[in-house]
Amino acid sequence: MDVKLDFVQTKYNIMAHRIKFKENWEMFMDPSFYEMWAVRPKNDKNFDSPRLFHFTHEEDAKMFLELIDKSNHAVKSDVDFKEIN
Repeated sequence: MDVKLDFVQTKYNIMAHRIKFKENWEMFMDPSFYEMWAVRPKNDKNFDSPRLFHFTHEEDAKMFLELIDKSNHAVKSDVDFKEIN
């Protein structure tokens, strides 16, 4: 079992170093979540997404959006991690 996990982890790490994607992010006030500010990828409309971030203050959300907008991502948000393995 450990060998399989190491292989999968190694395969993921190799892909993460070879492929990088830019993501388009959006910020909005989420009335369904205590009127907090939300930041998420534009194509990700799933409210259970691990890539949906909520902030109490608009300034914090703006700073996070600026930071994450400059970053590269190893995997597109619409790619299922099962496809990698």
